[in-house]
Amino acid sequence: MVVKHLNNSSSSNTRDANTKVVIVQSLNNVQIMLPELGFVNALRAYLELNKIDYRIDQRSNAEWMSPDGQLPFIKFGRQLISGFWPIVEFINNEFHITVKGDGSERQAHIDLFNKVIIDTELYYTWLDKDTYDKHTKISYACDKPWPLNNILCWLKQRDIAWRLQDHSNGQNALEEYLQEMIRVTSRQVDEGSSAVSQELLCLIYGHIKAINSYDKTYEVLSNMVKQYPSLLEFVGKFEAIFHQQQQQQQHETN
Repeated sequence: MVVKHLNNSSSSNTRDANTKVVIVQSLNNVQIMLPELGFVNALRAYLELNKIDYRIDQRSNAEWMSPDGQLPFIKFGRQLISGFWPIVEFINNEFHITVKGDGSERQAHIDLFNKVIIDTELYYTWLDKDTYDKHTKISYACDKPWPLNNILCWLKQRDIAWRLQDHSNGQNALEEYLQEMIRVTSRQVDEGSSAVSQELLCLIYGHIKAINSYDKTYEVLSNMVKQYPSLLEFVGKFEAIFHQQQQQQQHETN
C-alpha cells in the first residue's frame, strides 16, 4: 500500500469537514487507457455506493504524479494513495466502512480478477499490434513531444511484455472468467444484501463498462463481453443503484 504525505512537516493528518476525496486520473477520451478507466469506474461506484463525496482531477501527467505510477490515485488531505485496492482499504478505514465476507475468499477473488481481467486488458492495450498502433501509441503520451512520446510508449510496452510473459492462454482464461462473473453477478446486488463483496461488484461493473465503452477500439474484448448479455444487464442495474442514491440525497438536501 502506497501512502505518501504531501507535507511531512506536520505529524498530524488534520482534516476539516469539507475535505473531499480527489480522484486523480489521466485525460478522459484522450489519454486514459482501458485498465485505468475500469479502475476509475469501479472507484467512483464504490464511493457513490458509500455516499462519499469526491471530485475528479484529470491530469495529462497523472502517471508521473502518482507515488508509484499506479492509476488512479487519490488525494485526501495531505495524503496520496495509489492503486484501487490500497485506496479501498484507506477509504474503509477512514470512513469506518465494514467489509463483508471472508478475507481469504476476498483475496482469492482479487488475485483471480487481476490475473485474468487486468492482464487481458493490459495485453490488448500494449501487446496487440492493431490496438497498439491505432490507439495506445497515439493516446498514451499524447501531450509529450517527439521523440519522447515514442520512447515513453516503448518503455511502457517493454514493462508490460515482461509482466505478461505467461499470458499465452489469456483468451481462454477470459472466457472462463466471464462465465464466473455471471455466477457472481447473478446474486442479489442490492446494497446491504449482497453475498458478494461490494468491492468485487464495483470492479466487475467498472471494467465491463470500460470494455463496452471502448467497443470499437477493443473489438475483440467487446465482442466477447457481448456474448454474455447478463453482464451488460448487471452494469445497468448496478449503475441504477447509485443513481437512485444520488436522487435521494438531492431530495433530502432540498
